[in-house]
Formats: sequence, structure tokens, C-alpha cells
Amino acid sequence: MSKVLLAKTLSGTSHIGQRYGTENYFDYHICGVVESLKIHDLPEDFIIVGYLHDIVEDTSVTLDTIENLFDKTIRDAVDAITKRKEESRADYLARCSTNKIARLVKLHDAMFNATNCHKNKNENKFTYYLQTISKLTLWG
Repeated sequence: MSKVLLAKTLSGTSHIGQRYGTENYFDYHICGVVESLKIHDLPEDFIIVGYLHDIVEDTSVTLDTIENLFDKTIRDAVDAITKRKEESRADYLARCSTNKIARLVKLHDAMFNATNCHKNKNENKFTYYLQTISKLTLWG
């Protein structure tokens, strides 16, 4: 099994039952972010992290599992994109920006979320994600 297919399978099974509004979380959000990464012809490591970008934060999958299944590069990127409970948003975005894979995947994640907030006329969240995009762009 390819590493991309492994990441897709792990993410799909780990996010079962989660929702993005009325949509299936994996099918809509995770695959939406990955599709954006693919459209921009990013390398395989970015696609793998795209599939795994919410897995540690939102499921029982650990960073050790990620490293065992993939490698340290993927583990480090997933670690960088995973917000810690006690971490401020500013600290999180600064830390995320230190890893080139995490930073770019987070930019695609924030753009996906901003687009959906705009479609749903959620201006507060739309502004939140635009600020995220701005900070990640400036720190890159």
C-alpha cells in the first residue's frame, strides 16, 4: 500500500462519525483540503500531511503511530500542524510556520475553511480564517 493510500485510509477510519456542519468530516473537509493540495501539484509528503492534518488533534491517533507508519518528516509536520490544548492561537501559528509542510497544509486548510464560512455568511469565522492566512503568509 502506498503511503498516500495508507494516510487516506487511516484518516478516513479515524474520523468516522465526525461532521463538518452537515457534511461528513473526512469526505468533505479532509478530502477538500487534500484536493486543494493536489490541484497545486504539491509533493507526496504534503498530500500525506493533508490527510493527517487533524488526526492527532481530533482522534486517538498519536504522533508515535504517525512516525511508525510513515517517517519522522511526516511526524514532525503533523506535530507542527497540531494545536496543543494549552497553546494560544498566536503561539500555535508561529510554531506551525516553522515547518514548511505544516505551514502550507495549514494555509490550504484555512483557505478551505474561509471559503466555507464565506459561503455560509459566517463573517466572524471568515475573518478569523483570513487572519490565519495572513499570519501564516507573513511568517513564511
